[in-house]
Amino acid sequence: EDEDSGVRFQVAANPYTPLDFQLRLASDPVPYVKSGLAMSLVYDPFASAESSKVVEAIALKLARDSSPLVRLILSENEKVPEVALNVLAGDPDFVIRQRLAQNLYVSQDALVILAQDSMQVVQAEALKHRNMAVVWLERKSEDPSAFIRLAVCQNVNIPLAVLEVLSGDSDPRVRRAVLEHEKTSLDILSQMVADADLEIVKAVARHPNADRDLLVQLAYDKRDAEIRTTAHKRLEPLLRSEIREDILERWKSK
Repeated sequence: EDEDSGVRFQVAANPYTPLDFQLRLASDPVPYVKSGLAMSLVYDPFASAESSKVVEAIALKLARDSSPLVRLILSENEKVPEVALNVLAGDPDFVIRQRLAQNLYVSQDALVILAQDSMQVVQAEALKHRNMAVVWLERKSEDPSAFIRLAVCQNVNIPLAVLEVLSGDSDPRVRRAVLEHEKTSLDILSQMVADADLEIVKAVARHPNADRDLLVQLAYDKRDAEIRTTAHKRLEPLLRSEIREDILERWKSK
């Protein structure tokens, strides 16, 4: 209750402030003070039912606060109860929704809401998230916007079948994003080697999943010297290893 809002902010930002004091600070007239609470609030799923309800009540109050600053900081808090995250997923400020989509621990329910957002930048952040449901990655891989399809490509958990579909995308930026994914298989690389975009073919030659046979094929590619050079450089250590193994095998046989 100190008259100095800076002191009240420090109390609100202190993670050891008791819940009953946090509840009072959630109604502070100064947004800056409530932002400290939004930053320090911690929801513990193993806490007592009574404590959990109080934390949920505080989080919901902050999620509906009139100050964008309070809601923005709450959206970045990785220890907020799911009910508050779902409220923030419908926040009127798209910047807050975008920050929420970047929160590592945002709920899957909130991500589904964000994947259908009116703003593409919010959709894109949600689709990149590791917790995004696979069904939405599959659905959005057919989105008319290349910006959205590109975001799908950047999801670490994208199914191989979706990557294969996007490897034939009409937009070269999407196809390049497929080649930047560590999941991209040799089968997909073999299909993309005939791409009309030579930058994509160069990326195939650089991909760590390109095997010896594919690199040999690219080493004789007549379309571009850089493709051949890249393939030669990657083949060199492989061929040296094969020669070394062959020599050792012959030596052993003698």
